[in-house]
Amino acid sequence: MTDLDPAHEIETAPDEVLLSTMDIGDQAEKFIASELGQVLLAIAKQEADDALQKLKDVSAWDQKAILELQSRVWRAESFNGWLGSLVFKGREAYSEFRDRKGEE
Repeated sequence: MTDLDPAHEIETAPDEVLLSTMDIGDQAEKFIASELGQVLLAIAKQEADDALQKLKDVSAWDQKAILELQSRVWRAESFNGWLGSLVFKGREAYSEFRDRKGEE
């Protein structure tokens, strides 16, 4: 494994980093489940859907509009991905922390 491998990062992280990563992942999971999280995820999805719909109708020659709409889709989809990534990393950290404590 290389130093750029996320699994390697978790395996070699100090316990304090694992605990912090677990906490952030837990917070992200609770946010996603919260009313605010659900509303923001719905807004992001609607933003992406609206931009994709507009992309179907925009002139192929209007590069500025195309780039703007693509950016809106990217931003909306990234929001969901960032939250999911935090949850995933938190779960990985929990698994690594649990494994370490089982070895002691």
